[in-house]
Amino acid sequence: FPWPGLLRAPVLVLGYVAPERYVARYAQADKARSGLGRGEDRWAVPYWWVDGGAAVMAMLLAAEAAGLGALFFGQFDHEPDVAARFDVPAGRRALGTVALGHPGPGPSASASARRGRPDPAARLHHGRWHDTDDRR
Repeated sequence: FPWPGLLRAPVLVLGYVAPERYVARYAQADKARSGLGRGEDRWAVPYWWVDGGAAVMAMLLAAEAAGLGALFFGQFDHEPDVAARFDVPAGRRALGTVALGHPGPGPSASASARRGRPDPAARLHHGRWHDTDDRR
């Protein structure tokens, strides 16, 4: 593991979403016409993930602006154990974990980050969508 100090960061923020709260909100009279209050499966785009991701990004940007080190990492197969350890209510889903602190010595970028960014032309579309595959 190339970042042994990661889990010793002074702050670890566990990000969770509550899909049932979105469904319940859209079941209320002023939103019921959308049909989204009938269940999670009615959401073509589950906005609990969109809103949660935006909250995590805001936290990462705020940390950067404050001169802190910040890193987002997934819980993957550890999600049930982490939820049990912190008494996370049933039905919540983990976005992941944000480590906050001052960067320590060691590698600063993962192998995927060292590959560099794709050419912006492969991601920017002017006036129409271009069928390009930047995953190669």
